[in-house]
Amino acid sequence: MPGGQHTSMERIERRDPATGVRVTQITSARCMSWPLHYETTTFTPDNERMVFASARSTARDAPADCFSCRPDGSETKFSREFLEVH
Repeated sequence: MPGGQHTSMERIERRDPATGVRVTQITSARCMSWPLHYETTTFTPDNERMVFASARSTARDAPADCFSCRPDGSETKFSREFLEVH
């Protein structure tokens, strides 16, 4: 997938039945997704996007790619620049 290419939105919104709090699941693909290293901030310096890693293949030892999205889960895109710079 070329860097900067937008992917389909995977966001799922729910309400916690016990508290009524709105919970937003950012990814719903059948793969592992995780935040970057605990010493690396998840948000871009302007706080407009959050960055996460995701192994989009279900194959064993599949490589992880880097994605970014708006904090509400919209505008998810493949972000090769974060892999190369950060």
